Amino acid sequence: MLDLTKGPNAAMMGLAGRTLQAVRGAPLTIFMYHAVIEEPLVLPDYCFISADDFAAQMDWLANRRIRVLPLLDAVAAIEAGQLKSPTVVITFDDGYLNNIEVALPILQRHGFPATIFLTTGLTGTEQALWPSRLNLALQATSRTSVEWRGMTVALTNEGARRAALARLQEAVKEKAGGAPGDAVAEIEAALEVPVDPPVARTSPFAMMNADDIAAALTSGLINFGAHTLTHPLLSKLDDNRLADEIIGSIDAVEKLTGQPCRSFAFPNGRTIDYDARALDHLAQRGIEATVTTVSAPNRKDTDRLQLHRHGVGPEMSLLRYAATVYGLPLDAAVGAVRRLRG
Repeated sequence: MLDLTKGPNAAMMGLAGRTLQAVRGAPLTIFMYHAVIEEPLVLPDYCFISADDFAAQMDWLANRRIRVLPLLDAVAAIEAGQLKSPTVVITFDDGYLNNIEVALPILQRHGFPATIFLTTGLTGTEQALWPSRLNLALQATSRTSVEWRGMTVALTNEGARRAALARLQEAVKEKAGGAPGDAVAEIEAALEVPVDPPVARTSPFAMMNADDIAAALTSGLINFGAHTLTHPLLSKLDDNRLADEIIGSIDAVEKLTGQPCRSFAFPNGRTIDYDARALDHLAQRGIEATVTTVSAPNRKDTDRLQLHRHGVGPEMSLLRYAATVYGLPLDAAVGAVRRLRG
């Protein structure tokens, strides 16, 4: 496949992107990250990318002179029709400590801003987020299979455990999305491992605390938004619990930062994972931008309370990353460059 990230091919892909932009308008691409790690996980997880990959992506943005804006500035600019070239927003979900210790120094090299959405019920604790607890449990168990809510999952080797992690994560969302932590406790018990064990600050699964947040704010590059208290699927909650998860997390972000909380990220973020009740609470609280996980570019008419984001995982090549910035499907990007080359 053509390498469209370097040299003349990169310039031609940029031209293809600008041609599309002239027809559709400049896209606003919001990237969603979770954790950035220096050492690989024992059990790989889509939400954890290597520091080398993250650095390469940031280097590419800098080398191609792609504009990177804070979330709220970008939303204001696109609504005002002021985006004249492809623009990127960088976001992180959940509040992993490695966002500060690993990702922030890379952002600082380029002066790139970012928004971190905090799962505030875990901020400042030794608890891990529920998918991370599953990862730790599958690493620790000596069992060769596990049964949970009608499922039997093989754990006979490393490959089986990798598949089990992905399968159980999806099953928890489907069967217990309103209380995923309780569901994981059931799985931990079935695996005969400690339930909700504490994690050290040296763990890739560690969450940031108030001091980490204060340090990030002093960089001038990081702002914080809310991501609920415990990371449930909001559409599965009753009215009272839904309000508590949204308003409680917004209040916690304001207390942790000493600043108004103006942005929010929906857990899981598909259109089936939130509903009109959540949108009403966010609007009433004055939230100015809310992000989903619907993978698409944002344009002038995109609802600022349902902004689109592209998830970045370990499988995203730099070529796909570049095509996403220009609002081009990967096949279209390759085809456009080939046509321009004649």
